[in-house]
Amino acid sequence: MSDKNTQQIQQRRVFTRIPFDADYRLQDPSAERYWEGRVVDLSLRGTLVERPQNLQPEIGQEFVVELLLGADALKVVMVVRVAHFDEKNIGFHCMHIDLESITHLRKILEFNLGKPEMVEREITEMLNIVNG
Repeated sequence: MSDKNTQQIQQRRVFTRIPFDADYRLQDPSAERYWEGRVVDLSLRGTLVERPQNLQPEIGQEFVVELLLGADALKVVMVVRVAHFDEKNIGFHCMHIDLESITHLRKILEFNLGKPEMVEREITEMLNIVNG
């Protein structure tokens, strides 16, 4: 990705991304194929993951991604759409997230950012986008 494209993406980005070291499981909509790998970063509106070698994504393609949060079987589950990809990573835009998952995600962001008010502001922004 060129520096110009990276700058444009960062200018459009409203939600803070945090580096996050965790495993993920990616499932295609028909639930027939799975891929696993490592999470690179996440935000309230999506995640960036390491791209599995045997996955040929398409922009707009939908998946279910589970972010595995450790030994106590906690996970964040999102319905996502491919926003961008390269040889190394895939960026997903979150289309749907359930209440339990958004609660876990919120706690992760608050802990990593150390600023609950920033997370609250981003949730408000997310609701404004969803509600038009």
